[in-house]
Amino acid sequence: MLSTTFNTATRTNGWGYKQGTSMSGPHATGVAALALSAHPGMTPGQLASFLERTAEARSCPAGVYNPVPLIPTGPHAYDATCSGGARNGFYGAGTVNAYNAVK
Repeated sequence: MLSTTFNTATRTNGWGYKQGTSMSGPHATGVAALALSAHPGMTPGQLASFLERTAEARSCPAGVYNPVPLIPTGPHAYDATCSGGARNGFYGAGTVNAYNAVK
């Protein structure tokens, strides 16, 4: 997700790409709220299924992925390999899509 960032070295604000549940949670919640406003009356299970069906599939990145290669505990402390096809271990059903959820 593209979000506001704070650079601790230069002590300046800016923009940067972030990842993880702290970024995806608010995004998915906002899209869920939009989906319910456009399609009221869905149960929680129906909403979850709807968000998965309207999400954009994301492919696994090639090779080994390390989101924090400069972490002090070691350069390979967070190495991960993605597996799966359209639904995979990194992105699940994909990225929720607000436009698809409200049309």
